[in-house]
Amino acid sequence: MKITLILIEIRSDIPGFTGNYYEGVGAVSAALKGAGNEVSFLHLTRPIGKAEFSARLRQDSPDMVAFSAMTNGFHYAKEMAGWVKEFSGDVTVLCGGIHATLDPEDVISVGAIDYVCRGEGEEPMVELCDALDKGKSPNYIANIWLRDDERVIRNKVRSTYQDLDRFPHPDRDIFDFDNLLTTKESFATFLGGRGCPFACAYCANHGMKDLYPNKGQYIRFKTVDRLMDEIEVVLKRYPYIKYVAFSDDILPLKIDWLREFAEKYKTRIGRPFKCNINPMLVKDETISLLHAAGCTMVEIGVESGNEKIRREVLNRKITNEGMLKATRLIRSFGMKIATYNMVGVPGESIREIRDTIKLNGLIGPEKMYAFIFYPYPGTRLHAFCKKEGLLTESRFDTYAEGTILKSKTLTEKEVVFGHRFFRSFAKLYKKANKLPAPFSRISVKALDMFIVARLPYGLLITTHSVLYKTASFMYLKFGRHIYNRQKAYYG
Repeated sequence: MKITLILIEIRSDIPGFTGNYYEGVGAVSAALKGAGNEVSFLHLTRPIGKAEFSARLRQDSPDMVAFSAMTNGFHYAKEMAGWVKEFSGDVTVLCGGIHATLDPEDVISVGAIDYVCRGEGEEPMVELCDALDKGKSPNYIANIWLRDDERVIRNKVRSTYQDLDRFPHPDRDIFDFDNLLTTKESFATFLGGRGCPFACAYCANHGMKDLYPNKGQYIRFKTVDRLMDEIEVVLKRYPYIKYVAFSDDILPLKIDWLREFAEKYKTRIGRPFKCNINPMLVKDETISLLHAAGCTMVEIGVESGNEKIRREVLNRKITNEGMLKATRLIRSFGMKIATYNMVGVPGESIREIRDTIKLNGLIGPEKMYAFIFYPYPGTRLHAFCKKEGLLTESRFDTYAEGTILKSKTLTEKEVVFGHRFFRSFAKLYKKANKLPAPFSRISVKALDMFIVARLPYGLLITTHSVLYKTASFMYLKFGRHIYNRQKAYYG
């Protein structure tokens, strides 16, 4: 069969955005090609018109169009699925990805979408394409939902794959690899495994885990040798890659695996790398092994600096002191820190946003990611927001534009202000904390009062947007200095 995979990754907040590598799409493409199918790829990083989309369909002439979309990009898939059917009623339309997995009813309700693929897609996609190609019934393929006349067939999800080594290396060739945002920043991303043991209320992992009949085997890793082979192939093909980024939720999850990884990565790869870790898992041996392997940056989820919000709303059981202790240990090994943070979480006011900013000021990370909270269907926080009547019809392509919640404790301008000025205020708190005691207290108090004062949020947000777009343009136009920036981050 001829399949056109379409990845929707539209980032209107980043001028000239060129996209990232997604292993899920690469893995499915590799599996389909390995089974003898012909795969083409459309990576949508900007909205596309009907005429341009139809021209691409004429060029590819696919038997199937398969979309991969997150919740905030699914509306594009809905529209384009209709365009596919207008182009040719004979072309099969499928949708997979995180939204299709956690909210399949929403996806299968779209008349132009014939199939839904839930969960891990390598085998279901191969089996479905084989059945359609040979004229066999696809009605009993695990992970696949489909419409059969007037009824919807909802097949169960199969168990998670335990042996990840049996799959071919993910297909990076379908991506415009040289022009990806990550490639321009001189690093390549990899996955060492799949799954996360935590049940954070905002994260899709607990919803994903609950799907599978073998819930106790949700966490799996590639063998270290297989992972090293994969990295070596990529570095040989793209020799300009200077850094490695592991996008696992938690790379150093299994200590025996980590010990082997530390030894082999240093000898076989030798590139500086970064990875994610839950601060609750920061231990001496873990950080020592990461450092020995060549890790130069550790990324952790702060999410909220308010302990009550973090514990009761986000279901993250760590105190601020525990967070600070973890980051101090990381720093003691000379590694840099990046933090993930959210604003606009249910129950937050501008004071709780301030708490998150202040905690980042104490941590002093080299890099801060701040996002506006977006409730994913299938997560506990989405269910809570729906129950409390907080959801609106608002829609944004990214987590950096606005909130889709009707908060009882925050205005939309306060949320956007907290996001836009998050890093600036965190840096000011960091500087204030370093001042001599009396001046430090006065400076911190002044910042505390300023953030919660009734500010001209609209004017500040507009000014920030103009400056950001100007800086982004300059960055894209004269961005070769980016390599020096990455060197500063990763060592």
